[in-house]
Amino acid sequence: MKPRNILLVARWEVSRPAKSKFSLMSILLLLLTIVLLPLTLSNLSFEGYKISLGSYHLYRTGVNDHSIIDDLREFQRIDPVYVDRFEGYEKLKNEQIDILILKKEENVVIHVPASDKGAAGFNELKRDFEALNERHINEKISENDSMHYILKPIVIELNFLEPQIVEEIEGEAEEEKTPGAEVSELPEPESMEVITPSSLTLPFPFPSPIPAFIFVAPVFFFSLFFASSILREKIKRVGECLLASPITSSEIILGKLSPYLIIVLVTSILAMIALGNFSIWVILTILPITLASMGMSAIVAILSKSPRDMNFTLMFFYLSFFAYLFYPMLFVDIHPISALSPITLMSQAIEENGKADLFTFTPALLPILFLSVISLIFSIGMFREEVLFTQRSVTDKLYAVFDLFDIIWGSLGKYASWTAAFLAGVILIPAVYLLELALLFLLFPLGGGLLIILLPVVAFSEELAKIFGVAAFIRGGKIKNGFLFGAVSGAGFFFAEKCLSLIYLTEFLTEEGKAFLAAEGMWAILFVQILCSAIAGYGFSLTRGKFSFKSITFLLTAIVLHLIFYIIILL
Repeated sequence: MKPRNILLVARWEVSRPAKSKFSLMSILLLLLTIVLLPLTLSNLSFEGYKISLGSYHLYRTGVNDHSIIDDLREFQRIDPVYVDRFEGYEKLKNEQIDILILKKEENVVIHVPASDKGAAGFNELKRDFEALNERHINEKISENDSMHYILKPIVIELNFLEPQIVEEIEGEAEEEKTPGAEVSELPEPESMEVITPSSLTLPFPFPSPIPAFIFVAPVFFFSLFFASSILREKIKRVGECLLASPITSSEIILGKLSPYLIIVLVTSILAMIALGNFSIWVILTILPITLASMGMSAIVAILSKSPRDMNFTLMFFYLSFFAYLFYPMLFVDIHPISALSPITLMSQAIEENGKADLFTFTPALLPILFLSVISLIFSIGMFREEVLFTQRSVTDKLYAVFDLFDIIWGSLGKYASWTAAFLAGVILIPAVYLLELALLFLLFPLGGGLLIILLPVVAFSEELAKIFGVAAFIRGGKIKNGFLFGAVSGAGFFFAEKCLSLIYLTEFLTEEGKAFLAAEGMWAILFVQILCSAIAGYGFSLTRGKFSFKSITFLLTAIVLHLIFYIIILL
């Protein structure tokens, strides 16, 4: 892999769209996004749990008193302007203002038009006046505590009811003493803040989801452009010329990816500058997320036959990935499971002025980092002429990735088959584990009852991941004994799964989640993993690696056995 070739492809990727009017407009839109995004962020402020979005004035309000105008300026939805009485009536009639407030001596009269906006403006103004009045009362009470019951009197209403005739039943009760310590009086608090229900605000799930969203949104935006570039090479057969050149597939993919990756990182840096809070943890979080998103986008683009197919599949993937990143943020300060999302930790690092450590970030970043590596390996392995420009099935195109294992057969000799089968069980573990973590997030709010639906999904994904590489080797004629090498692949999957489980089986997971990922009998788990993958491998050896009725039957048998084992663990 030569860096010069990567830079050459990156330069082509940037310069070639200038020849197309549509692509040029796309680039202009991207540049406009980069410019406007930091400007938008600079207009955001985050104070505690209240999010203030810039300065937006929904209701233009005419007022004939300057003191009221000064009080109303702190409410962002109200835009107060000074008018006299007759000018106010005229502007309200001509719809130049939405609300008219007239003060005469000690009385204040509010005029609004008979419309939906007038009613909404009146309700908004009513809430603002109530909040303003509550604040003034609290200021008076803080100055003189004796004014508390005058400004906030307690009204007691007594209702006298006639006694009802009831039947009395005599009974005996034994006196029982409850042992315990002596009761002591609680000390009075030194300071106390009086809060009424009207001054309470509901807590927001997290104080800064909007900056996190703005950091992540460009990732999906530019990943779609990267996927479109890959699909364009396939449809217009321009990739044929690239593959015929001395440039390798890895140099082509990395070269086409580099400009989009740089734009995402530059956008993140500009956004941090606009927020006035630079943190290296934002870059370390956005980088693997971007690589994983672009790697999966490249795979989808290579397998798609048309832009419509690609867009539909990518929307499903982006929504799922977005939910994985942001869903745990709902449980911040509620449950430690929120720390499994790197976005949660990134947002906390931003709030704490970059105070974080690698030990905290590692468990959250590892699955996405592994997924980015595996997805890029798959996209590089599939960016070949026989995959891009031939009418092969999706399965055969995915099988082509395992041709990268040819280097093992060329260097390890008689141990090559065993090593390749073991690694085949390991290579897809990041995707499976990411899926399992996403399902674990659902277990927290929905409880263990959801396991009935989730367990079959997990059993299917694990068995397919274990046997897919073995089926590819059988299809390519590298191995013949699917039962034996399927067992080796199951052992590799077990090894990788347990290594990752050691990172996560701490205080992060619920009780259902711990039972979901691990059991006390490690040897029993190893036996089931080996047995199920051996059964599935035997089925594919009968069909020479093809997905047919016979091989799918053996695969379903392995899935059912795996599912039964999960059920036994949980009972």
